[in-house]
Amino acid sequence: MIKIKNKKVKKWINRKINKYKTYSVKEALAYYIYTIKVTQKLEYNTLIKNLENIMLNIRNNNYVVEKINSIYIEEINNFWIMTHNQMLSYGKKVFEDLIITEKELTEENIFREFILLMRLYSPDNIEKFYKN
Repeated sequence: MIKIKNKKVKKWINRKINKYKTYSVKEALAYYIYTIKVTQKLEYNTLIKNLENIMLNIRNNNYVVEKINSIYIEEINNFWIMTHNQMLSYGKKVFEDLIITEKELTEENIFREFILLMRLYSPDNIEKFYKN
């Protein structure tokens, strides 16, 4: 395995790899919950930055799902597969809506908002909405 010291090159490689990475809906929810658990400052820009960094740096989606012992992950019965940009777009909309409505960033609120957004927007539509 080659070690890359240049941060810009490393970030570029990670983006190219993640361009083809896919996520299930359960994995997406786990990433959103994991993001609020590891983020100190729960502001929109910080959350999105941390979400994207987590998505870029964690190669194994099961790692995040295993870290989150949430009953809400098991309640999801949607079997969509999302791209990196689609998952990031849902995350942006979830966090944006919760912050605008001044709801607390809890697992339950994230779950409920994500379920609502999946009913309103398909993965392709949410991606067009944000144009990452």
